[in-house]
Amino acid sequence: MISIIIPACNEYPQIAFALDSIAQDFRSFDHEILVIFNNNEDEAPEYLKGRGRNIRLLESDSLSCWKARSLGAKEAKGDILFFFDAHILIEPMSVHRVLGTMENAENCGIVWMAMRYLMDTHRILYGYDLKPEKFWGNWTSHRRGKESYPLTMSGAAGFAISNEVFEAVGGYHDSFGIYGGGEPYLAFKVERFGYRNQISPDSVFAHFNARRKYSWNNDDLWRNFLIAAYSTGGDVWLEKLRNHYLKVCKGNPTYKSRLDEIVAEAKALAITDHLWIEKRATLTLDEVIDRDLNERKESE
Repeated sequence: MISIIIPACNEYPQIAFALDSIAQDFRSFDHEILVIFNNNEDEAPEYLKGRGRNIRLLESDSLSCWKARSLGAKEAKGDILFFFDAHILIEPMSVHRVLGTMENAENCGIVWMAMRYLMDTHRILYGYDLKPEKFWGNWTSHRRGKESYPLTMSGAAGFAISNEVFEAVGGYHDSFGIYGGGEPYLAFKVERFGYRNQISPDSVFAHFNARRKYSWNNDDLWRNFLIAAYSTGGDVWLEKLRNHYLKVCKGNPTYKSRLDEIVAEAKALAITDHLWIEKRATLTLDEVIDRDLNERKESE
Protein backbone atom coordinates (compact mmCIF):
# COMPACT_ATOMS: atom_id res chain seq x y z
CA MET A 1 0.00 0.00 0.00
CA ILE A 2 1.10 3.58 -0.73
CA SER A 3 0.50 6.52 1.60
CA ILE A 4 0.44 9.99 0.04
CA ILE A 5 1.15 12.76 2.57
CA ILE A 6 0.20 16.37 1.83
CA PRO A 7 0.59 19.27 4.27
CA ALA A 8 -1.82 22.12 3.53
CA CYS A 9 -2.16 25.61 4.94
CA ASN A 10 -4.71 27.79 3.11
CA GLU A 11 -3.97 26.10 -0.22
CA TYR A 12 -7.35 26.39 -1.91
CA PRO A 13 -7.87 26.18 -4.87
CA GLN A 14 -4.46 24.68 -5.76
CA ILE A 15 -4.97 21.65 -3.53
CA ALA A 16 -8.15 20.70 -5.38
CA PHE A 17 -6.20 20.37 -8.64
CA ALA A 18 -3.34 18.59 -6.83
CA LEU A 19 -5.72 15.98 -5.39
CA ASP A 20 -7.33 15.40 -8.78
CA SER A 21 -3.90 14.89 -10.34
CA ILE A 22 -2.80 12.52 -7.57
CA ALA A 23 -6.00 10.49 -7.80
CA GLN A 24 -5.45 10.09 -11.54
CA ASP A 25 -1.83 8.89 -11.42
CA PHE A 26 -2.30 6.63 -8.39
CA ARG A 27 -5.60 5.13 -9.55
CA SER A 28 -4.11 1.70 -10.34
CA PHE A 29 -2.37 1.41 -6.94
CA ASP A 30 -3.73 0.58 -3.53
CA HIS A 31 -3.28 3.90 -1.77
CA GLU A 32 -4.47 6.34 0.85
CA ILE A 33 -4.20 10.13 0.84
CA LEU A 34 -3.47 11.93 4.10
CA VAL A 35 -4.08 15.69 4.02
CA ILE A 36 -2.68 17.42 7.10
CA PHE A 37 -4.10 20.87 7.78
CA ASN A 38 -1.61 23.00 9.69
CA ASN A 39 -3.45 26.09 10.96
CA ASN A 40 -5.70 26.02 7.93
CA GLU A 41 -8.37 28.73 7.63
CA ASP A 42 -10.01 27.63 4.37
CA GLU A 43 -13.26 25.65 4.49
CA ALA A 44 -11.20 22.72 3.31
CA PRO A 45 -13.27 19.63 4.22
CA GLU A 46 -15.79 20.61 1.56
CA TYR A 47 -13.36 20.63 -1.34
CA LEU A 48 -11.81 17.31 -0.37
CA LYS A 49 -15.03 15.47 -1.12
CA GLY A 50 -14.99 13.42 -4.29
CA ARG A 51 -11.31 14.07 -5.04
CA GLY A 52 -10.02 10.52 -4.84
CA ARG A 53 -10.73 7.52 -2.71
CA ASN A 54 -9.55 6.89 0.81
CA ILE A 55 -8.73 10.48 1.77
CA ARG A 56 -8.05 11.07 5.45
CA LEU A 57 -7.96 14.51 7.02
CA LEU A 58 -5.63 15.22 9.95
CA GLU A 59 -5.16 18.42 11.94
CA SER A 60 -1.85 19.87 13.12
CA ASP A 61 -1.65 22.74 15.60
CA SER A 62 1.64 23.94 14.10
CA LEU A 63 2.42 26.01 11.02
CA SER A 64 5.42 23.77 10.32
CA CYS A 65 5.08 21.75 7.12
CA TRP A 66 7.74 19.37 8.52
CA LYS A 67 5.69 18.61 11.64
CA ALA A 68 2.66 18.05 9.42
CA ARG A 69 4.67 15.58 7.34
CA SER A 70 5.82 13.78 10.49
CA LEU A 71 2.23 13.50 11.70
CA GLY A 72 1.18 12.09 8.34
CA ALA A 73 4.00 9.54 8.36
CA LYS A 74 3.09 8.47 11.90
CA GLU A 75 -0.52 7.84 10.87
CA ALA A 76 0.32 6.29 7.48
CA LYS A 77 -0.63 2.67 6.78
CA GLY A 78 1.46 2.27 3.63
CA ASP A 79 4.81 0.58 3.04
CA ILE A 80 5.81 3.46 0.74
CA LEU A 81 5.41 7.15 1.54
CA PHE A 82 4.98 9.78 -1.14
CA PHE A 83 5.37 13.36 0.08
CA PHE A 84 3.86 16.14 -2.03
CA ASP A 85 3.22 19.84 -1.61
CA ALA A 86 -0.40 20.89 -1.92
CA HIS A 87 0.30 22.90 -5.08
CA ILE A 88 1.57 20.36 -7.64
CA LEU A 89 0.37 18.47 -10.70
CA ILE A 90 1.85 15.06 -11.61
CA GLU A 91 2.69 14.14 -15.17
CA PRO A 92 1.23 10.77 -16.31
CA MET A 93 3.15 7.56 -15.51
CA SER A 94 5.49 9.33 -13.09
CA VAL A 95 4.44 7.18 -10.14
CA HIS A 96 5.17 3.97 -12.08
CA ARG A 97 8.70 5.18 -12.81
CA VAL A 98 9.37 6.17 -9.20
CA LEU A 99 8.26 2.76 -7.99
CA GLY A 100 10.46 1.09 -10.61
CA THR A 101 13.45 3.04 -9.32
CA MET A 102 12.67 2.05 -5.74
CA GLU A 103 12.48 -1.60 -6.73
CA ASN A 104 15.67 -1.68 -8.77
CA ALA A 105 18.08 0.62 -6.92
CA GLU A 106 20.37 -1.00 -4.36
CA ASN A 107 19.98 0.30 -0.78
CA CYS A 108 17.45 2.80 -2.07
CA GLY A 109 16.76 5.80 0.14
CA ILE A 110 14.79 8.75 -1.21
CA VAL A 111 13.60 8.81 -4.82
CA TRP A 112 13.25 12.39 -6.00
CA MET A 113 10.97 13.48 -8.81
CA ALA A 114 12.07 16.12 -11.32
CA MET A 115 10.25 19.44 -11.20
CA ARG A 116 9.02 22.05 -13.60
CA TYR A 117 7.17 25.23 -12.78
CA LEU A 118 3.57 25.30 -13.92
CA MET A 119 3.23 26.90 -17.36
CA ASP A 120 6.95 26.38 -18.04
CA THR A 121 6.90 23.68 -20.72
CA HIS A 122 10.62 23.76 -21.51
CA ARG A 123 12.75 23.82 -18.37
CA ILE A 124 12.87 20.80 -16.04
CA LEU A 125 14.86 20.92 -12.82
CA TYR A 126 16.79 17.80 -11.86
CA GLY A 127 17.55 18.41 -8.20
CA TYR A 128 20.32 20.43 -6.57
CA ASP A 129 23.94 20.89 -7.39
CA LEU A 130 25.31 20.98 -3.87
CA LYS A 131 27.00 24.14 -2.64
CA PRO A 132 28.61 22.90 0.59
CA GLU A 133 29.47 26.38 1.84
CA LYS A 134 25.77 27.15 2.25
CA PHE A 135 24.67 23.61 3.23
CA TRP A 136 22.31 23.68 0.31
CA GLY A 137 22.43 23.87 -3.46
CA ASN A 138 21.27 25.52 -6.66
CA TRP A 139 18.63 24.04 -8.92
CA THR A 140 20.11 22.51 -12.04
CA SER A 141 18.61 21.68 -15.42
CA HIS A 142 21.53 19.35 -16.12
CA ARG A 143 20.32 15.79 -16.60
CA ARG A 144 22.91 13.05 -16.22
CA GLY A 145 21.03 10.32 -18.02
CA LYS A 146 17.66 8.94 -19.11
CA GLU A 147 17.52 6.29 -16.42
CA SER A 148 17.44 6.97 -12.69
CA TYR A 149 20.78 7.87 -11.13
CA PRO A 150 22.14 8.71 -7.65
CA LEU A 151 21.46 12.24 -6.43
CA THR A 152 21.90 13.26 -2.84
CA MET A 153 19.51 16.18 -2.60
CA SER A 154 16.54 17.72 -4.33
CA GLY A 155 13.45 19.69 -3.28
CA ALA A 156 10.84 18.27 -0.95
CA ALA A 157 7.79 19.13 -3.06
CA GLY A 158 7.66 15.61 -4.56
CA PHE A 159 9.51 12.46 -3.53
CA ALA A 160 9.06 8.91 -2.26
CA ILE A 161 10.70 6.91 0.51
CA SER A 162 9.86 3.57 2.08
CA ASN A 163 8.22 3.75 5.49
CA GLU A 164 10.93 1.42 6.76
CA VAL A 165 13.76 3.77 5.76
CA PHE A 166 11.90 6.86 7.01
CA GLU A 167 11.45 5.27 10.44
CA ALA A 168 15.00 3.87 10.52
CA VAL A 169 16.52 7.35 10.10
CA GLY A 170 14.09 9.03 12.47
CA GLY A 171 12.16 11.20 10.00
CA TYR A 172 12.17 14.98 10.40
CA HIS A 173 13.43 16.98 13.37
CA ASP A 174 10.77 17.84 15.96
CA SER A 175 11.90 21.47 16.26
CA PHE A 176 11.73 22.47 12.59
CA GLY A 177 9.77 25.64 11.94
CA ILE A 178 7.56 26.58 9.02
CA TYR A 179 9.81 26.32 6.00
CA GLY A 180 13.31 25.31 4.90
CA GLY A 181 15.98 22.94 6.18
CA GLY A 182 14.04 19.72 5.83
CA GLU A 183 15.51 18.77 2.46
CA PRO A 184 19.21 18.69 3.43
CA TYR A 185 18.37 17.31 6.86
CA LEU A 186 16.53 14.23 5.56
CA ALA A 187 18.68 13.78 2.45
CA PHE A 188 22.01 13.90 4.28
CA LYS A 189 20.75 11.76 7.14
CA VAL A 190 19.42 9.04 4.82
CA GLU A 191 22.78 8.81 3.03
CA ARG A 192 24.79 8.94 6.26
CA PHE A 193 22.83 5.84 7.32
CA GLY A 194 24.06 3.91 4.29
CA TYR A 195 21.16 4.33 1.87
CA ARG A 196 21.56 5.97 -1.54
CA ASN A 197 19.17 8.61 -2.81
CA GLN A 198 18.11 8.59 -6.46
CA ILE A 199 16.35 10.79 -8.95
CA SER A 200 13.90 9.41 -11.49
CA PRO A 201 14.38 12.04 -14.25
CA ASP A 202 11.30 11.00 -16.23
CA SER A 203 9.07 11.29 -13.17
CA VAL A 204 7.97 14.91 -13.30
CA PHE A 205 5.59 17.14 -11.41
CA ALA A 206 4.64 20.75 -12.07
CA HIS A 207 4.93 23.18 -9.16
CA PHE A 208 2.39 25.99 -8.89
CA ASN A 209 4.47 28.95 -7.74
CA ALA A 210 1.70 31.28 -6.59
CA ARG A 211 2.06 33.56 -3.60
CA ARG A 212 1.41 31.54 -0.44
CA LYS A 213 -1.23 32.52 2.10
CA TYR A 214 1.19 32.09 4.98
CA SER A 215 4.64 33.50 5.74
CA TRP A 216 7.94 32.82 7.47
CA ASN A 217 10.95 34.91 8.45
CA ASN A 218 14.74 34.67 8.44
CA ASP A 219 14.91 33.63 12.10
CA ASP A 220 12.78 30.58 11.38
CA LEU A 221 14.54 29.78 8.12
CA TRP A 222 18.06 30.14 9.51
CA ARG A 223 17.20 28.15 12.64
CA ASN A 224 15.90 25.27 10.54
CA PHE A 225 19.03 25.10 8.40
CA LEU A 226 21.34 25.44 11.41
CA ILE A 227 19.50 22.61 13.18
CA ALA A 228 19.97 20.50 10.06
CA ALA A 229 23.65 21.41 9.79
CA TYR A 230 24.46 20.62 13.41
CA SER A 231 22.34 17.45 13.56
CA THR A 232 23.93 15.91 10.49
CA GLY A 233 27.41 17.47 10.56
CA GLY A 234 28.26 18.68 14.06
CA ASP A 235 30.24 21.78 15.02
CA VAL A 236 32.25 21.96 11.78
CA TRP A 237 29.18 22.25 9.58
CA LEU A 238 27.36 24.49 12.02
CA GLU A 239 30.27 26.93 11.80
CA LYS A 240 30.42 26.68 8.00
CA LEU A 241 26.77 27.64 7.70
CA ARG A 242 27.14 30.38 10.31
CA ASN A 243 29.96 31.88 8.24
CA HIS A 244 27.74 31.77 5.15
CA TYR A 245 24.98 33.66 6.97
CA LEU A 246 27.52 36.17 8.29
CA LYS A 247 28.15 37.16 4.68
CA VAL A 248 24.43 37.59 4.22
CA CYS A 249 24.41 39.95 7.24
CA LYS A 250 26.96 42.18 5.44
CA GLY A 251 28.45 43.46 8.66
CA ASN A 252 25.19 44.64 10.19
CA PRO A 253 25.81 44.30 13.97
CA THR A 254 22.11 43.78 14.78
CA TYR A 255 21.82 40.89 12.33
CA LYS A 256 25.11 39.40 13.53
CA SER A 257 23.99 39.50 17.16
CA ARG A 258 20.69 37.84 16.28
CA LEU A 259 22.49 35.23 14.18
CA ASP A 260 24.67 34.29 17.14
CA GLU A 261 21.54 33.83 19.25
CA ILE A 262 19.95 31.63 16.60
CA VAL A 263 23.12 29.52 16.30
CA ALA A 264 23.02 28.89 20.06
CA GLU A 265 19.30 28.03 19.92
CA ALA A 266 19.81 25.63 17.03
CA LYS A 267 22.70 23.83 18.71
CA ALA A 268 20.71 23.37 21.91
CA LEU A 269 17.75 21.99 19.96
CA ALA A 270 19.91 19.67 17.82
CA ILE A 271 22.46 18.24 20.29
CA THR A 272 20.47 15.11 21.20
CA ASP A 273 19.68 14.41 17.56
CA HIS A 274 23.32 14.94 16.56
CA LEU A 275 24.55 12.41 19.13
CA TRP A 276 21.89 9.90 18.04
CA ILE A 277 22.96 10.18 14.41
CA GLU A 278 26.68 9.92 15.21
CA LYS A 279 26.13 6.62 17.04
CA ARG A 280 24.35 5.05 14.07
CA ALA A 281 25.78 6.61 10.90
CA THR A 282 28.01 4.60 8.58
CA LEU A 283 29.28 7.62 6.59
CA THR A 284 30.38 11.10 7.61
CA LEU A 285 28.68 14.12 6.13
CA ASP A 286 31.93 15.02 4.35
CA GLU A 287 31.97 11.59 2.69
CA VAL A 288 28.37 12.01 1.54
CA ILE A 289 28.98 15.45 0.07
CA ASP A 290 32.32 14.52 -1.54
CA ARG A 291 30.70 11.54 -3.24
CA ASP A 292 27.96 13.74 -4.67
CA LEU A 293 30.42 16.36 -5.91
CA ASN A 294 32.70 13.74 -7.50
CA GLU A 295 29.83 12.00 -9.28
CA ARG A 296 28.58 15.30 -10.61
CA LYS A 297 32.07 16.17 -11.90
CA GLU A 298 32.38 12.79 -13.63
CA SER A 299 29.03 13.28 -15.38
CA GLU A 300 29.95 16.67 -16.85
